[in-house]
Amino acid sequence: MAVNDDDLKTIRQYLLGQLAEEEQQILEQRLLTEDDLFQELEIVEDELVDAFVAEELPANERTQFERYFFSNPERQQNVRFAAGLGHYVAGKSVVEHASDISPAPFVLTGQERVRTTGTNQTRLFRIATILATLFVFAGTFWFVRNNRQPQSYATFTLTISNNNRADGGTATEVKLPLSADTVRLYLKLPEPVDQSARYRVELLKETGELTSIDKVALRDNSAVVEFPAAQLALGQYALRVYVVKPGGAEERINGSYFLSVK
Repeated sequence: MAVNDDDLKTIRQYLLGQLAEEEQQILEQRLLTEDDLFQELEIVEDELVDAFVAEELPANERTQFERYFFSNPERQQNVRFAAGLGHYVAGKSVVEHASDISPAPFVLTGQERVRTTGTNQTRLFRIATILATLFVFAGTFWFVRNNRQPQSYATFTLTISNNNRADGGTATEVKLPLSADTVRLYLKLPEPVDQSARYRVELLKETGELTSIDKVALRDNSAVVEFPAAQLALGQYALRVYVVKPGGAEERINGSYFLSVK
């Protein structure tokens, strides 16, 4: 699906923390399944970082940017890299401007000439060190922005079963290791999607460990969930789907989805 102007506006509001919780959840569901939208989010994020460093953001957006971005370590690092590059560029323009000014000549004594030469050498060394550091910042920033590894997915489609695992419920088999960094599960719903509600999924391991997944996308009459492949260990899993009504009341969909990791 093509990204339109309304999507771009929503993405910017999302990155600045201006969306209501319900609007955030809707956008996050789309980001799980729409690759074009996710790529656009990364572009807008980079543009916001550049505008922040160049001090081009309005005062209210700058405050929201600082509150939201600096709470995320990865985004905070990107801002630092961009800031380092920005300071280098600003410093360069100052030096270039200063080189156009010709001071009046004056005469130094021998002692003053030696002292001045030593001071200038020290300053040049410091400037060279600063510039080298900034070049490292610029190179690292460029590398981070241009070498983001694309996320790979191991996708599985599960159908619901009204049986317990012990009673012969059919389990989808997953064999480790996976050649992907993210697991994406399509849980086929037995009834049409309730567009007025959101969905929640519980992942129950045979050891009794329970994980609640609140970010659930809806696609092709399926509840779609994702989690890091590294979290998937050997064993049996059961997934349960809940419908969360607008008022907050939850209703479990009868049946479970089974996963067998070998």
